[in-house]
Amino acid sequence: MATFPNISFKPVLSGLVLYFAVIAFPAETAAKQQPTSNAWQQERAALVVQTCATLAPSFDTLEAQALRVGFKKLPDNRLLHEPEIVVSTNSSPNGCTCLISFGTDVPDKAVVAVGQAMTNALGTRLKTHPNKGIFATIGSNPATRVVVSHKKIEGLNWIIVSFQSPLSCQHSN
Repeated sequence: MATFPNISFKPVLSGLVLYFAVIAFPAETAAKQQPTSNAWQQERAALVVQTCATLAPSFDTLEAQALRVGFKKLPDNRLLHEPEIVVSTNSSPNGCTCLISFGTDVPDKAVVAVGQAMTNALGTRLKTHPNKGIFATIGSNPATRVVVSHKKIEGLNWIIVSFQSPLSCQHSN
């Protein structure tokens, strides 16, 4: 289990339904594109911060922000940063969820990189909750819950970061 100040990662977070989009790549292509380097993890962590984390609790400008930092819009409205990083929002009666997923060969290192990048960027706005089934909250009025999970899909490791806001989604992603 990977940890950093006041935050722990548990591979399975119970009680939460995560809706996420993962682009299917041929196994041999994905395997070549998932190095274990710190730079790989830090680039993905930075994109988590530059999209969902800094926009919370309102994700109204997600598409414009994602395009600014190198994502491309797919026909189904998901946003892709090559080769495998996907960001999107989902509406529910409980609010809006911004989801970002990415592949990694070292999920523990990736979770640590995400936590450190969010801590550095958000400072005191980020409150950690290591024992409550959620990773952290951002802000307080309204608070956005942050859940980080690791999923193995077709033999590949994926990190899914979910930002759950009580505000409604105001855009098409």
